Amino acid sequence: MTDSGPEPSPLLGHVSRQEWLLIDALDSIAGIRLYDTQRRRVGSTGRDRGEASVFAAAEQGATAITDDPRAAQVGRFHELDVRGTIWLLAGAFSASPRSERRQASGQ
Repeated sequence: MTDSGPEPSPLLGHVSRQEWLLIDALDSIAGIRLYDTQRRRVGSTGRDRGEASVFAAAEQGATAITDDPRAAQVGRFHELDVRGTIWLLAGAFSASPRSERRQASGQ
């Protein structure tokens, strides 16, 4: 039996519905070049490729959100707007209706 991790929080559904959230396919030549540049900066292992794609979007003015402190340090060194997952979750929590916050906290 494998552990699939904790049950997702009901509040996480709010994250994908935020108007400020940008989903960028990076499927243009320019996007692919940005991705390649970031891949060389942060690395090319499995998880690093995800960080590289987020940083490529940040190169175009987006905010990069990562849970990897080393990658965040690299992004900030290259003057990207990098935030952590706690920042994201705190924003989603504060934007959620009060009744949903009570339900999520078990009250």
